[in-house]
Amino acid sequence: PRHGLTGTAQPPRAAIIPPVPAIAQSAQTTFPHHAHQVVKQSSYQPHGALGSKIVMTQLPFYSGPPRFDVGLKPIAIQDWLVPDDQVDWLVGKNQLIDHHRDEVFVALAASQPAQLEAANLVSAACQTPLNPNEPPLLAAARLVSDDLIVMEQVNNEWTNTACCLCSPTFFSAGFALGKSLALLHQPVPDGDFGLAARIARVFTHLPVDRILERHNWTVQWSDARYTPDGAGLREAAAKAAIGQNSDQLFLRVERQTIRVLPQTGAILFTIRIRLSPLAHLLADSTHKTAFEHAWNNAAEPVRTYKKWAVLEAHVAHLLRASGHNQTPPAR
Repeated sequence: PRHGLTGTAQPPRAAIIPPVPAIAQSAQTTFPHHAHQVVKQSSYQPHGALGSKIVMTQLPFYSGPPRFDVGLKPIAIQDWLVPDDQVDWLVGKNQLIDHHRDEVFVALAASQPAQLEAANLVSAACQTPLNPNEPPLLAAARLVSDDLIVMEQVNNEWTNTACCLCSPTFFSAGFALGKSLALLHQPVPDGDFGLAARIARVFTHLPVDRILERHNWTVQWSDARYTPDGAGLREAAAKAAIGQNSDQLFLRVERQTIRVLPQTGAILFTIRIRLSPLAHLLADSTHKTAFEHAWNNAAEPVRTYKKWAVLEAHVAHLLRASGHNQTPPAR
C-alpha cells in the first residue's frame, strides 16, 4: 500500500535500493541551524515536555483505526518544520541523495519557480541558506527530514511537478512525477471514490496564511525508511517464524502538511516519517490498549490496502506476549 494523502496502492518500482555505505559528511551537505536545537524525545514515551501532543501526533492510533478520510487540521506556522524531531535522519538522507539522486529527486522543467518559492520557505524555517548549485527543492530537502512534494495546476488538475522522496511509504518519485491527484490516489478497495476530489478542493481553496496537518500510520517489517517497494519487507515477514524477530515490527507514522505557495499558487506537501519499535510501544499498557483497539478494529478494506495479512500473526503474538488480555477484533 502507498501512503500519501490517501494511502492508496500503486505499482511499486521493482527493487529497493540497498543501504548506501557509511561515508563522511558530503561537501554538498549543510546541516541546518535547527539540527543543533532539537530536543530529544522518544516516540514511544507518553509523557514529558510535550505531553499529550506526542501521543496524538507520534502515536495517531490513539485516534482509532486508520480511515479513508482527509483529516486535515490547521497548525501554527511556527510548528511547521521545526523543531525537527527526526533530524538524526539527515545524515542518511543526504547520503541517499548523494548516491541515488536520480531515484529520489525528479522535477519537470516548468516547476522551477514553484521549487524556488517552496525552497525559500523551507530555508527560512530552518534558518539555513540553500545550496545555489542544486535544484531548489533538492537543496531544501537536505535541510529537513521531511520529503518535499510540489503540486501545481496543470490543465485544471493538481499535478505533481517536482518531488524529493527519501522516505517514501511504498511509492517512488519516478512514479509520482507528472501524475494528477486522481492518478496518484487510485480508489482503495471499497474506499471513498470521491476522496481525491475533496483533497483537490482543499488544495484549491486553502488560504495562503494557513498550514494543514494530518497523520497516517501503519505497521511494517524492519526499520527501513527508504521503502519505494514494500514487497521485500513483506517477503521477509512471511519467512520469519511467528514469535521470532518480533523486534522487526515497527510502527510507521507519516506526519503530512500542506501549504500554499502564494506567488506561484502551487502547493508544498511535506511528509515526515517516524519509526517506533512496536515491542517498545506495547510494553506500555496504555499504548498497548490504544494500539490493540485500533489494530483489531481497522476495517477490512484498510487491512487489504495496507497489506497487513502477512503481519497479522506476528502482531497478534506480540500483543499476547505483552502480558495483557487481547480484545477480540470487531470486523
